[in-house]
Amino acid sequence: MSTRRRKGNPVAIPSDSVLWKAICKEWDTVNQNATWNVGNGKRILFWRDSWLESYGPIINHLEREVQVETLDYTVADMVDDRGNWKWDVFAHLIPMQIVMSIVGYTPPMQDGIDDTVGWDHSSNGKLTVRTAYMVLEERGEMDQDPIWRLIRKWQGMERIKVFLWTVAHNSIMTNDLRYRRHLTANRFCDHCGTEVETLTHALRDCPKARKIWEVFVKVENRELFFSQNWYAWLVSNMSARNRNTDHGAWSLEFGIALWYIWKERCNRVFGVDQGNWFRAILAIKRMVRDTEFTQRHGNDEGRSSKEDTQVGWKYPQEERIKLNVDGCSKGNPGVAGAGGVIRDHLGAWIGGFARNIGICSSVNAELWAVYVGLQLAWDRGFRKVDLESDSKVVVGLINGDSVRVDRNYNIIMQIKGMLGRDWEVTTYHVYREANCVADWLANYGLTRDLLDRGSDVLEEPPSGLYPLLYYDLIGSTVTRSI
Repeated sequence: MSTRRRKGNPVAIPSDSVLWKAICKEWDTVNQNATWNVGNGKRILFWRDSWLESYGPIINHLEREVQVETLDYTVADMVDDRGNWKWDVFAHLIPMQIVMSIVGYTPPMQDGIDDTVGWDHSSNGKLTVRTAYMVLEERGEMDQDPIWRLIRKWQGMERIKVFLWTVAHNSIMTNDLRYRRHLTANRFCDHCGTEVETLTHALRDCPKARKIWEVFVKVENRELFFSQNWYAWLVSNMSARNRNTDHGAWSLEFGIALWYIWKERCNRVFGVDQGNWFRAILAIKRMVRDTEFTQRHGNDEGRSSKEDTQVGWKYPQEERIKLNVDGCSKGNPGVAGAGGVIRDHLGAWIGGFARNIGICSSVNAELWAVYVGLQLAWDRGFRKVDLESDSKVVVGLINGDSVRVDRNYNIIMQIKGMLGRDWEVTTYHVYREANCVADWLANYGLTRDLLDRGSDVLEEPPSGLYPLLYYDLIGSTVTRSI
């Protein structure tokens, strides 16, 4: 896929794929639902592109009378030779909330990999037909036929959901459809012999199918049930979510019954057996019961019972120091803080930090805490460090071999760069109960000056932290089910 940018928009060439040509054609929609992930910042237009989480292009947040002379600057152009943001170029032009969000981003590195575009509506940032369809549907640009939404939200097995989709398209291979496609010389129902086997006949009106339905459909509802055309019949029964029967929720029961009626019909037509309507009824009831049980209780197979254990902070070995870090975000993304503490083998306070990191996600805040904590430990001359975080996600990110280019790419690469220095850092995941001091400092960071980095480092613990430090010193623990 070739990407060329003209006035901020991608351009397709004749050799590009049909999908890419369609994306370029609908770029306004794509652009509104995609965000750039900062790598080296050389491809992203600072003002015009969407790269700040949840804000869209920064230019949309400017006052109309503001004149910007750097509209064509990339994100990389807004970073000075020392790797710091050029606050004097843009900070006075944008609202404080945007400034706080930029503070939460580490400036891009010149030797970083290329920037990439991520799709906002998928967990891995990749554009899929399904999520694109959902976006267009929410905007009212897709067919509003209710049957597709009903099938998508149906709670049964996926293979039955696919079958229901085929039924809604009136595309199941009845004898009538097979006859029209020249796949058979017989268009009549194999059981009745005189009725053309349409979709409605095969799934409802055939005497064998009718016997099954009469078990599940109450007498007072049968006249309407057996008189509707196939589309109204399908929609009305698939949408009857609150109409409970003796066997379960009707929409679930209806879909499962359709599936088994069709299975019995196929067994009869293709000579597997003559079909057994009583067997089908038992199978329908059993699947409805099992499906509803799974929905209520989940799949308990393979689950082990939890055990209570005592969790608390532990002293490092004599020749090592322990660095506990934590981050917090009030809103995710929201106003965020990072904090950490360095202690020796006696539990004595060596140093700590509490930083206001603007507006960012909770994962980004946790990564900031690791980054600042490691830098503090290195600057203090420690070369054997036990790093503890209560975020499994962050521990996995910094210990992983590969790094996906997303909104956390730059800070992860800077952390990995520090870990590659000439020292020994061992990273552990701990439970929150063993990380209370760092958690307190992360929340304390919310009160710190946003731009005064000189006040981040704490040579002495704040007075409000004394009780938690004392509990760690005496080996206090709490019970946790694991």
